[in-house]
Order: sequence, then structure tokens, then C-alpha cells
Amino acid sequence: MMVKGYTLPKIAVKLKIHISKGFYWCHKILYAIHSIGNQALKEIIESDETSILESDKGKKGIIHRKSRKSGGVATYKGITNEQIVS
Repeated sequence: MMVKGYTLPKIAVKLKIHISKGFYWCHKILYAIHSIGNQALKEIIESDETSILESDKGKKGIIHRKSRKSGGVATYKGITNEQIVS
């Protein structure tokens, strides 16, 4: 999408991500391209999401789950409503 000239807001809408995440990804890609210099890209470039536990740090009165210490573990393996995909 960057090569095709999509704007950052259009990229964010098309990928269904927040614009700040799109900004971060674009700069990561641009940095990677810059770091290899004048070499041509020859391999497939992949990006994958990461699932992290929802953080309610600083919120008072968490009622939908018990509080947990940092470094907690999800109740179930895989993607659940406890986790946020980033």
C-alpha cells in the first residue's frame, strides 16, 4: 500500500488498525529498507500480530475480572477476549 501511494489514514482503515499503529509499522518498514542500503529486496517480508493480555492498569473498580499481578497468564490458550491483538 505504501508503494501504491496510499495515505496513512487510508492504510489504517483498509487494515482495520489504529492510525498510530499504521504510523509505527510504516516507519519500521522504512527503517528496515534504509538499513539494508542499496541492496534489492529478494525475499518475502512477513509481519505477524502479537497477542497480549488486556491491561486495566490505573482503572478503578475492575468488575469484569479479578485483578492480577503483572506477567499474568491468560485463562485459555489462543485468542480470547482477555487478549488484545497488536
